[in-house]
Amino acid sequence: ALVSALWLGAVPASLQPEVLSSLVQDVNNRGLTVGFLGVRYMFEVLLRYNHTTSAIQCLLRTSYPGYGHEIYNVYEPGTSLWESWSGDFMGQWMGESSRSHHYQASINTFLRKYVVGLDMPDGVSAWAVVKARPEAALVDLSLAAELPAATATIATHRGQIGVSWARSGGGELLLNVTVPGS
Repeated sequence: ALVSALWLGAVPASLQPEVLSSLVQDVNNRGLTVGFLGVRYMFEVLLRYNHTTSAIQCLLRTSYPGYGHEIYNVYEPGTSLWESWSGDFMGQWMGESSRSHHYQASINTFLRKYVVGLDMPDGVSAWAVVKARPEAALVDLSLAAELPAATATIATHRGQIGVSWARSGGGELLLNVTVPGS
């Protein structure tokens, strides 16, 4: 509920610090405790309100609940996104839940737009203009060890579009952008 309220701008300005503090504390202490509606917006809300470190650390977290738990758990290492964060240890989910569920795939938008930095500027459609700005890499340099590089490509009707970046030995961000015709 906190994520949705912040995303929609429904939290009065006077209450935003308190609501945001509650969200950040929950994310830092417990990980991904949001449902299928909240997961779509949680990472973008954290970035929007300058809590990039919390967003990235939550994404990389390997304990329950979260994406890392799905990938690295000992019971059933995931190669896709599950229907439930607890799909590996709650008996009710083991036999009836999908291990390839679309609703958690919204993390792809966050990864593409904010971690890799591949997006379209506001008001642009059909990839007529490409915006390359890896927000997560630019905002918090303390994440350099956990987030040393990122790459994404998209096949569009205009051709292949891609952004990749990596840190040099000196910590500089080396950005590569590929657009059709280049």
